[in-house]
This record gives sequence, structure tokens and C-alpha cells, in this order.
Amino acid sequence: MRRIGTHKDGSAAQRFCDYLTTQSIDAVADGDGTEWDIWIRNEEDVPKARTEWDAFQESPCLLYTSPSPRDLGS
Repeated sequence: MRRIGTHKDGSAAQRFCDYLTTQSIDAVADGDGTEWDIWIRNEEDVPKARTEWDAFQESPCLLYTSPSPRDLGS
């Protein structure tokens, strides 16, 4: 398992992990109440998960937009 980031909002961290699940990426948010780590279970999923994490950090409200604004450019 590899940690790709940390978020201060537990519900946002969980939403992000739920989103990754829709992308066939097995992820878990683990926190202590003040910070939540985002863990990716499979090493081969880390590059895509990091890309999604970077996009989420820039604009978390776009997480559930369909189609993704990230996909419109391709």
C-alpha cells in the first residue's frame, strides 16, 4: 500500500476514495480525526490515483462532474 496524500476533511477524503473505486482503484482513507491519509492498495494504480488526487486538490467540486473536465481535452 502507498500513501498518496493527506486531507484535513474526513468526508472529503472518503468521497475521493469512493470516486477512485468507480475508477477501479482500490483505496482507503485512514485518519485520526484531524488528518486523513489516502492509501492506494495496488502499486500499479498509484500513477493514475496521483493524477486524480492532483486534480481533486485543485478543484474538489469537479469530482463528480460527468463527463470529467479532465476528459474533455483528450
